[in-house]
Amino acid sequence: MKKPKTALFTALIAAVCAAFAAVPPTGGAPARAAEREEICSVTSVFSEGGGESTVRLYASGEAGSPYRTDIVVCAEGGACFAPPEDSGYSPSLAAFDFLGKGYDQLFYAASTGGSGGFGYYYVFDLSEGAEVLFDAAATDNPFSAAFADGGYVEVFWGGGSFARFDVSDGPYGDMLWKDGRYVGSAEAYVTPVNYVQPVYEPYKDRFGLLLWQRAVGCCSADTAGYLVRRLDLRSGECFPPRSAAV
Repeated sequence: MKKPKTALFTALIAAVCAAFAAVPPTGGAPARAAEREEICSVTSVFSEGGGESTVRLYASGEAGSPYRTDIVVCAEGGACFAPPEDSGYSPSLAAFDFLGKGYDQLFYAASTGGSGGFGYYYVFDLSEGAEVLFDAAATDNPFSAAFADGGYVEVFWGGGSFARFDVSDGPYGDMLWKDGRYVGSAEAYVTPVNYVQPVYEPYKDRFGLLLWQRAVGCCSADTAGYLVRRLDLRSGECFPPRSAAV
């Protein structure tokens, strides 16, 4: 039985971004930050017992293009730092309490561009410098996948079969299956984490992260389905995955 098509992605919660105003940072910002445009900012409390402060993102780029390079993030009255990947499309900042300590951490997101919907995602704790709490590129990938008889992409996790996505009516069906048996040579796989979504957990009164990965068929743009895990940054626990068909 074919799984119903489901609308999956909700919009990523975005920071309130300022217009491209060439405002240099203050508080000991390096000279290269002062030469960049302010792309966006977010105001919140980033340390225990502290007051509200504004964190600003500066970058260079061509007018009218969402692609930015030499990205620098500057805390108000403090030091600046560059994210581990300091270029990307439409970089943004947001603030969420991931640790349940009563103050927020900084969520950074930027798109890599190209097919597959990949992005750069980080969470920084600014209470004492700029500690990296989360880096999507460093997240493990516990999944594998393979084409299966009957028109399926089968995903394996934890030593066994976890999910099956029906792709029998996809564009490559005639090349991959004959009389229900898989006869192709293509290999299915599961991508690394390519989309990260902050999510509020009311019973914990703090935010977690949803980590999205794609089960892929013949090419990076050929998505069979999605795998979603929930990460608690306070405990470090990554809750069991769920699957969603497309």
